[in-house]
Parts: sequence; C-alpha cells; structure tokens
Amino acid sequence: SVKAWDAVCELVAHHEGHVVELVIDVLGHKPAAGALRALGECLGNPHPFVRSEAVRAISRHVDPQSLALLLRGSRDPEPAIGRMAGRSLVSKLERAPASIAEIRTSTAEGIVALIAGERPATLMNPEIFGGDNLS
Repeated sequence: SVKAWDAVCELVAHHEGHVVELVIDVLGHKPAAGALRALGECLGNPHPFVRSEAVRAISRHVDPQSLALLLRGSRDPEPAIGRMAGRSLVSKLERAPASIAEIRTSTAEGIVALIAGERPATLMNPEIFGGDNLS
C-alpha cells in the first residue's frame, strides 16, 4: 500500500542502524517501484553509511529509474559514495547501452555528460577507487 511505502521511506530517510541496514538490503532485492522510491529517499539520509548501502542496493535493480538514482548518487558529497555510484552507473550502461533511451531526456543528458568526461576523470581512474576494471 502507499501508506506502507511512505512509512518505509520515512524510516530510511531519517534513521540509521541495523534495522535500516536490513531494510535497505531487502529493498535492494525487491523489484517494485516503491522499493526504488524508498532507496532514493536513502540517498538524502544524513548518514554516509546509509547512503553507501543505498547505492549498493540500487545497483542491484534493473529498472531504468535505477540509472537516474545512480546519477543522483554520483553527486554525493562523500567522494567515495559518488565514485561507487558512478562506477555502477557506467557498468550498467556498458552492459545495456540502449537503457539510456528508457529514461527521461534530462537524466539521459546528465548520464551522457558523465560518460563523455564532463565529470572529473577520477571517476574512471582505477587507481582512485582501487581496481583494474569498472565492474
């Protein structure tokens, strides 16, 4: 129900701790629009741990809305969270390039700009995020 999803969104947007961590993990495995909405709320949580767990959970979704949320996550004030979201976004687009057409034009333009290098090159630099590939 809408009220139930609203309650989940309220919980994850303003709290932290093991309960929120478990809720985020479950949301990462639920192929429902309400789950992505709640994970999107997590991106605004004041606690970096909650935001990073949200990015991990969003990365597991295949819905086109997950691309828009990862783009939002790539702008996180914590550089590590932003890089994680950016890497996941690029990885999703490499696996399914046509998915860029499935989301709103304004968001697609932002993703194209991200891939085209208008975002700092550190996103694509393996030395910065520790690894040889983007997956």
